[in-house]
Amino acid sequence: MDFKKMTLCVLMMQVITTISGQFEGPSVGCGHRLYFTNVTWYTAYKLCEEENRVLMIPDSDMFNFKLFFWQMIETRISFVSEYTSSNLRVWIGAFMRISSNESMDSRCKPINVDLHLDEQSQPQEDVLCLSFKHSTKEIHAESCDNNRSFLCYNPGPDKTNCMMTSNRTMINDSDTYVLCYDGHNPNFFAVLKEGNDIKKYRYKSAEKNCTEPYPKFTEIRHKSTFVYLPHPPIYNPDKALSKWCPGMYKQ
Repeated sequence: MDFKKMTLCVLMMQVITTISGQFEGPSVGCGHRLYFTNVTWYTAYKLCEEENRVLMIPDSDMFNFKLFFWQMIETRISFVSEYTSSNLRVWIGAFMRISSNESMDSRCKPINVDLHLDEQSQPQEDVLCLSFKHSTKEIHAESCDNNRSFLCYNPGPDKTNCMMTSNRTMINDSDTYVLCYDGHNPNFFAVLKEGNDIKKYRYKSAEKNCTEPYPKFTEIRHKSTFVYLPHPPIYNPDKALSKWCPGMYKQ
């Protein structure tokens, strides 16, 4: 992936979105979907696979990858008002082996990356999974059983419409965050057509006063770039992650 070009495309997409106030048209960027839901690394990998996407894979150009990934996440969390991303970590499709200090992506391709090893919870296994800390643009190695958000990347050239309709049970609007009317803010998440008017809604903290929540309809029209699963499934690896890339573990 050419992350220099892709970073520029993401920045341009953000500008276009702000100017138009709409996010309806098809775009490759719309296929990159942030799941603001905390799950284990393997569950994130499987959920992306079910969407015909891949858990975000790092590139050899690590500097531009970090910038591209940071901008992609920043654009998507703007749909949630009053949200602080200081502790947000997002799984990426890669692991490291502590004993040999080597890293590979989920396709078993070696990668060269400066890692921050989490010391507070050293796992018994030799393999750690990699996550991206949004606030610092750092890549961390941590237990694969930790729960983190994740981003499913669309590797194909096919363009995805930026809006989708989901059953209310598939997105969160009742626990930590609720969908509230937010005027004409370009960083909207959901829309509702009332006559000739299109009302825009954004996630707000449930602790804040929401004067006009999204109506209790069965389906919600929203941006496909951001999903909050209230009750994600749990997947367990069919083989130990230590056996994922055999070449990685040869002495």
